Amino acid sequence: MENFLEEINADINWRMGQLATIKTLPYKYGMSLEHQEFLIKYLVPSCYAIWEGFIKNSFEIYTRQLNSLGMGLDEFSINIIVHSLERKYPQIKSEIKDQRKIEEFFDDLFYFTKNDFSISSKLPTESNVNLKVTNNILRRFNLDLIPEAPYKGKLNKLLKYRNSIAHGDGNIPVSKKVIEEFSKTINELICDIFIRIETGYKNNTYRANQ
Repeated sequence: MENFLEEINADINWRMGQLATIKTLPYKYGMSLEHQEFLIKYLVPSCYAIWEGFIKNSFEIYTRQLNSLGMGLDEFSINIIVHSLERKYPQIKSEIKDQRKIEEFFDDLFYFTKNDFSISSKLPTESNVNLKVTNNILRRFNLDLIPEAPYKGKLNKLLKYRNSIAHGDGNIPVSKKVIEEFSKTINELICDIFIRIETGYKNNTYRANQ
């Protein structure tokens, strides 16, 4: 196994260990029922943090590996090139009206294309890493997408609970079953993301015309 895949795999093992702790922590140390319910509720944001943290960390590792290959801009998939340009030049998606800024932009862009190319590790995670955001990241690296069924609804549920709790909603019910459901969803998604990175790298999907 490539070293970078081993690094991602080690991160997965750590996160799965964290999820295992989350599932069992409320039932240790002889907590009262009231304290158990309190802890269970606030473990939901922790579940989400494990998920978003994996997305960011795994693609930082993958980006570092691709950048280590010493390839030129024209050798990479157009998906990766566009991703890096968008991250470096967010003004691409907006209309630039000031002529001086237009000239500065193109001068910098030409300099960027003539020098050593480096893939950006900045990801468009926005405010919530739902399925749409996840697949947008996978598409940027020319990797297979995650199917909508069953993950779209499961991730949306996790985000709904996480956002409600983070915004102070004390009425949303969180049970042991809900935590186990979120943990299972994250475990499955993490494994699916790893498979897509591993397969994409093996099949050279990061290269042009792949």
